[in-house]
Amino acid sequence: MFMKHNCKEKQRHEELRSPIGQAAYQYYAEWMRLKKHSVPPIETFAESKFYSTFVKFAHHATKVHIPNVKQFIRLMVENDNVAPGLWCRDNVYSMYLKAYDAAVSPLDQFMASLQLLEELATELKVSLADVYPAVGVNTLEDLIKKRKLSHWFLLASAKFRSYLLKLGAEERDRLSAALNADAAVARVMQEQALFTEFGRATKEVGL
Repeated sequence: MFMKHNCKEKQRHEELRSPIGQAAYQYYAEWMRLKKHSVPPIETFAESKFYSTFVKFAHHATKVHIPNVKQFIRLMVENDNVAPGLWCRDNVYSMYLKAYDAAVSPLDQFMASLQLLEELATELKVSLADVYPAVGVNTLEDLIKKRKLSHWFLLASAKFRSYLLKLGAEERDRLSAALNADAAVARVMQEQALFTEFGRATKEVGL
């Protein structure tokens, strides 16, 4: 039992030296500050009951490309005091997307996406209707991760949905993960009238 404890302790201390471990501690420290608590040293964090929770969240934040993690944590504390153990849930990320939409309106995100796709179509010398396959999975994934292509546009685009269905499972999963599709769908369904309007607009431009 003692050896098992020592192995776990050693594993945690090694993990804390990794980028994920460092991020987990930073997110824990930010949470503690926002909760008006003193921030324990990293050695204490390694023994904390919150250690595994924040390591899991650090992995999640990287996977779904949360654009501003400090803003996300502040929202969790100030709006609903959501417990860290719930931060990886799709409905919680959907709540964050709603707050993000307050800073950058869905219409602004939609128009920025359309402008970018028009520029890419011109650059690649293809019609706008053929832009997704011309751009390719790797670039689309990168643009989604960087928030240069918004879920407000892509989910409303019949051509994008059709393009996804033609991809292999691995490529489709990559784009769905970049979009954080379940959370994004939950968010746009909160604004169904607006989303329907965006669907009409994408159809008008051939997408």
